[in-house]
Amino acid sequence: MADLSKSLYKIQLALKQKGIKVYINTSQFYSDEQDRYIKMYTILDSKRKMIINTASQIKAMKALNEIWQEVKNNE
Repeated sequence: MADLSKSLYKIQLALKQKGIKVYINTSQFYSDEQDRYIKMYTILDSKRKMIINTASQIKAMKALNEIWQEVKNNE
């Protein structure tokens, strides 16, 4: 799980170097149904518009990767 977190922030840094600022916010809540804490990921663009709000690191990573691919293809 730590490797995926590092990858999220690496893509964030790569996007910043291309002039695209995205913000990764995290929050936690307790799920009585699952009897555990759940971490939420919210990714926002520079205008603070929400790109994705998910409990899945993989979905957060895919959202950032889609932005990266767009930026890379437009060079």
